[in-house]
Amino acid sequence: MEEKIGIGELTHEELLSRNRYDLQSWLDYLEFHAQLVRQNQRGFESRIRLFKRALKALPGSYKLWHLYLTEFTTYYTQTIVMNSRDVHQNSDTIQPQNDSESYEIKLVSAFEKALETMSRMPVIWKMYISLLLEQIKNKSSFASLEFTRRNCDRALQSLPIAQHSQIWPMYLELLDFYLVYSTDGRVIDSVLSVLKRYAKIEPKKGAIRRFEVLRKCERFDEAAIELFSVLEGSEEGSSEEENQIIWTDLIEMCIEHAAWIQSVDVDKLIRSAIDSREKSGNVGEIGELWSMLAEFYASKGDFEKSRQVFDSALESVRSVADFSLLFDAYSRMEESLLDAYLEIVQSSTDELDSELLKTQMNHIEQLVESRPLLLNAVGLRENPQNVFRWHERAKILLKKGRVIDALETYNAAIETVDPWKCIHGRSYTLWLAYSQLYESQGEFEFARDIFKRAVKSPTKFKTGDDLAAVWCQYIEFELRRNQRRLALDLATEATQRPEYSAVEKNDNGDKNRVLRNVESALAVGSGHVEIDWQYDNEEFASMRYWRSDKLWNLRLDLSQIMLSVEETGNVYSEMIESGIASVQDVFDCVGFLQSNAHFEQSFSILEKSVRSFPWPVSAALWMRYLSSIVTRFGSNKRHVERVRDLFESAMKHVPKKDPLLKNFALMYINFELSYGSPRRALRILERACVHAADDDCSDLISVWILTSASVLGVAGTRDVFERAIRMLKDVENVLSFTVVFSRIEVSLGEIDRARSILKHASQIANPDDETVTKEFWDAWNDFELQHGSEDSFRDMLRMKRAVRAQFSQSYMLLPGAARALNMAARPNATLEDGAFGLNEESKDANEEEMNEPKIENESTGRKRGYSDVVDDAESSDQKPEIDHTNSALGARERFKIRREAQTTTTE
Repeated sequence: MEEKIGIGELTHEELLSRNRYDLQSWLDYLEFHAQLVRQNQRGFESRIRLFKRALKALPGSYKLWHLYLTEFTTYYTQTIVMNSRDVHQNSDTIQPQNDSESYEIKLVSAFEKALETMSRMPVIWKMYISLLLEQIKNKSSFASLEFTRRNCDRALQSLPIAQHSQIWPMYLELLDFYLVYSTDGRVIDSVLSVLKRYAKIEPKKGAIRRFEVLRKCERFDEAAIELFSVLEGSEEGSSEEENQIIWTDLIEMCIEHAAWIQSVDVDKLIRSAIDSREKSGNVGEIGELWSMLAEFYASKGDFEKSRQVFDSALESVRSVADFSLLFDAYSRMEESLLDAYLEIVQSSTDELDSELLKTQMNHIEQLVESRPLLLNAVGLRENPQNVFRWHERAKILLKKGRVIDALETYNAAIETVDPWKCIHGRSYTLWLAYSQLYESQGEFEFARDIFKRAVKSPTKFKTGDDLAAVWCQYIEFELRRNQRRLALDLATEATQRPEYSAVEKNDNGDKNRVLRNVESALAVGSGHVEIDWQYDNEEFASMRYWRSDKLWNLRLDLSQIMLSVEETGNVYSEMIESGIASVQDVFDCVGFLQSNAHFEQSFSILEKSVRSFPWPVSAALWMRYLSSIVTRFGSNKRHVERVRDLFESAMKHVPKKDPLLKNFALMYINFELSYGSPRRALRILERACVHAADDDCSDLISVWILTSASVLGVAGTRDVFERAIRMLKDVENVLSFTVVFSRIEVSLGEIDRARSILKHASQIANPDDETVTKEFWDAWNDFELQHGSEDSFRDMLRMKRAVRAQFSQSYMLLPGAARALNMAARPNATLEDGAFGLNEESKDANEEEMNEPKIENESTGRKRGYSDVVDDAESSDQKPEIDHTNSALGARERFKIRREAQTTTTE
């Protein structure tokens, strides 16, 4: 039944009738027809007929063919899918399957028709081959595989080589179907030939594909050749990671199938990889490479060669991780061989098998015993500057009885270890252990030669202390051999200053450089500039070792045993002159000499020492010097001046205000009181009080007063008290000594003088400051109660009020108060100078006021007595108000007024 043509179709037909070769007209017609198909107004068959008309008119149009094949393939693919579903639902009906086959034939015919004119279009070929691959997936057969392969070849022949990359992925997918379908030799050869063609375009990918095919077909030798050719032909720009993967696949296959590998030198391949990693410094996987090589030989059955590889590997790896990996693999191989031999022996009675079993057990035993030594060698290869590892290696060899190897180990260690780079120990311990090993074996001459080499090789030691330790062991070695004289000579040689030093030798070089560094450090502050003190190694060690305390003490011990007392003292003197001796060394020397009655030599040592050590280190030496010489010559009148001169020298060395000045002064005073002049002791005390610290001055003044009383009598202490009070600066000490001074005057019957002393001292005794002045005011109160009268007591109370007012109003800075403060601040002010604010005018005013008559009580009509004044002062709870008419300041003002009046009258 013919379809009716619509108005739209008629329009397009009219346009085509005018120009049937217009491509755009056909495309517009096809687009309009597609809308009709979507609206179900036309069927797909009519659309196919329209496409055929267009292609007949324009058979060379790529757009028409691509659009036609795309829609045709989509439509029939959907139809085949729907028919396959109907087959599952109605298994009795086979008609849909026949329709599917017819549709596939129609699709193939359509593509073949298109390729007659579109054979140079890669997209058409890709669509065609993709369709064939889909058909193979749904229903594969050798015929369909061959048909698809021929079409792939046709595509490669038709297209230029630049477009072959679009076809080869589908071709390779087809080859995978071949391998799934059959592994026949003919098929494999066909696949390999195709891959050989592919390798011409992509050499690496093609070779890898051939390798995978060959390995799958168990043609391992050929597969190894293919992959090895990839590694040899790898370009410089190829990825290192890709090459590593290829290399790993090749080695794993060779190890797994070692019996079939004949054409590839696996040993050379692995060893070259090991060498390249060692040269590049990447030693992280060297253990795995050695393990692969050993496993390769083990897989081939060559166990002896595998052992050689393991032994070489264990002697060359440089990390503990690689060593552990190799040792574990080595142990597993030996244990597996042992298990195999055990099974053979159990099933056989051949003696040869038993011998093989014993040999294998010996191999395992030797391997286990060699582990500590091998592991130590790894540590030394990792860092040959590790001193602990060298000692450990020697101990392991000695435990095995290999003494010669242990000696060679120490010799190698001495030549290898750099003292400036060594870790986990000091380099000099290698020399000591080397010589001790010879000594333990009875080879004393060789041990002595080792010591001689050591002391003559300062470059092998980092510091002078290291070289000094070797000297000490050298000396003790000779002592153990009973060579005392030789030991003493060695000690003397070791403590001699070298003939040259680095600073003297390079005066214009290293010395100036160090000084510049020090100046830079001082300029910018501490810790910001690194000072380079490292001179040449040899010179640096030779400069320092002879100053070692251990060497000098060893020499002194030997000198005390073998030399005379005088010679030993000379050694001590040499030590002091070199600036090496400590204070304790000087004390030991003095004690040694004095115990042997060499007093003058001990004094000479002390004389040098006190001049060598700075203050206050020399203080202990001065005390020992003074006590020793006083003990020795104190009672001898002929040597008094000598001892006195020494005391004077010591006092000159003591800084002013130093706390130790008191001790030296007391020692000097005791000497003068015991063996010298007591009056000289008083002069020494006066000097000491002037220069002593403030805390010690009061103690020395107390000694001065007591000494003066014992030498001059009580009356002779007056001058001492006056000068002492002038020296003191602390108010509490001034008041304390004033009270003592007044009591002495009372004991001498000088009551008025004692009252005057208390009165003048009261000007600095603030009654409100009870912690300082309470004792003073209580002492004056007791004094007036015992020796005073009512007037004197009232004068004491008035003075107390005046002083309180003075201190409470001192901030007003009245003329009298200002002068009192200024005078009190003067360190040399005295009571007579008015140091406490009472000048001559105020004194006269106070005396005038004290001479005024007593005031009668208006209520009783009687005069107030002594007890009334005391009762009023004690019963008053509040502080009395300051009345300027009765105070010292008021008296002074009245005195000025009277004096002015007298002057006016005279005029």
